[in-house]
Amino acid sequence: MYTYSIFNDMLSPLDIMDTFFFGEKTGRNASNYPVVNMYEGHDTIEIRALIPGISPENLNMELHDENLILKGDKKNDRTEDTYLRAERSFGSFTKTIRLPFRVNTETIQAKLENGVLRVTLEKSEEVKPRKIAIQ
Repeated sequence: MYTYSIFNDMLSPLDIMDTFFFGEKTGRNASNYPVVNMYEGHDTIEIRALIPGISPENLNMELHDENLILKGDKKNDRTEDTYLRAERSFGSFTKTIRLPFRVNTETIQAKLENGVLRVTLEKSEEVKPRKIAIQ
């Protein structure tokens, strides 16, 4: 449950640095949309982003160094009605997800199903654990 606080609208030093390096955010609490979880496996990283109501045609994903950039546009499906209450957000968003290490760019897989985007990234060979023979 989200509770509103006046402190949510204040910019933290990290938000200011984010804006400086990655550009202006769009929408209220744009840095929090979409909500993302990141999991580390033995050889992979899996990212799950909650993005209900967005089709694959309205999503774009790019990898720049260790930054996975997710961009999308959520269309407003009700334009002629007068809102009595509006909590769902619409419009463009950009989310930059900093990866903890380099990944293999040739094996990235992304699948959108039931409003959840699953991105599987394989760790680069240089960061995978290696067994070292002792003589």
